[in-house]
Amino acid sequence: MTSRLAKLTLLLLVAAGCDDGISTSSVAWMWAGGQNTCVTNYDRNLRCWGSTQGVGDGAMLDRDTPVEPAGNLRDVGFMSIASGPCAITGGRLFCWSSFSGGDGSIIDQASAAVPTRQSVIVDPIVQVAGYVASRCVLKVDGSVWCWGFDIAYSLGSGMHENSRVPLPLKSLAGGVTAIHTTYALRDGSLWGWGPVTGIDTALPEPTVMLAPDPASGAQMIGVDGTMDLTCALRSDSRVWCWTSFEPNALGLTAAAGPTEIDVGSPSSPVVEIAVGLVSLCRLDQAGGVQCKGQNDHGQLGDDTTTARASMAPVVGLPGPAIHVAAGDEHVCALLDDRSLWCWGANAVGQLGVGDRSDRLRPARVHF
Repeated sequence: MTSRLAKLTLLLLVAAGCDDGISTSSVAWMWAGGQNTCVTNYDRNLRCWGSTQGVGDGAMLDRDTPVEPAGNLRDVGFMSIASGPCAITGGRLFCWSSFSGGDGSIIDQASAAVPTRQSVIVDPIVQVAGYVASRCVLKVDGSVWCWGFDIAYSLGSGMHENSRVPLPLKSLAGGVTAIHTTYALRDGSLWGWGPVTGIDTALPEPTVMLAPDPASGAQMIGVDGTMDLTCALRSDSRVWCWTSFEPNALGLTAAAGPTEIDVGSPSSPVVEIAVGLVSLCRLDQAGGVQCKGQNDHGQLGDDTTTARASMAPVVGLPGPAIHVAAGDEHVCALLDDRSLWCWGANAVGQLGVGDRSDRLRPARVHF
């Protein structure tokens, strides 16, 4: 989300100086996806844990405590994890795991066990998003470019052809503020293309899925999701979700397209959402976190494994949160004191707490 990215920029500037008394082990920002979590600490280094595919230290082992990927990645400003981890530092793209070897053209299907410079993209970029075996980037000029295997028009070019080199999305040639998988935010609208989750027919080129409210002027400000569930947040705290399967714990109908979902009555505006396989969490401006949906691994953080149709507060967070992110079945919250707390599934150590046991309530990650 754009508000979250602005805050990240500020935090990284502080981290570069570390002159405000904050410990270098404190967390500047955090990303989660699939079975992995990564952070940038105030010492400017990247650290990751969880599934071996997302760790990037070359050891090819699951990690249940934070480790630094190989290559000394510093000052990472953005990451995308779920469809193969990628990190941006200094406007350059580094990826690891599947389809990340060589120059990053994807078509060669080469893998990389450690962060590898994706030289296929030359111009400076600010965001990256992945969908299976294709990638898209947001350049500094606000344009979106995609390359790789065109899975049901996942490249968004309308041609339905694979490409070794980045191709521009003509209708998203500027003004884009954020991208996620095959979605983009531009001019207050949510655009989608390719194999859009929950819609029967693939979209060959970017199409407006949710537009600003003409009466109130409320705009779409955030999008998050997995391969099976995607949700979008509007500036008036309303949320729409869509999915490819049912039954599901959120009560959504498969292939129905964006459907407004009840997120309760937050005491302050909702500023961020975090979406798992079948769960949804929201962060409000006051720092409160609430979740709903499937809960078999404790991913709702309410100290139970009971699925919930309504939002319930996460229990045990010792202070207000400033950022929340979700993997498939785990969630992490960054608090305003720069401590990190995670809960939910932990089979491969994705919580970073030193063991492989699920947590039904937040547990602190130590660095």
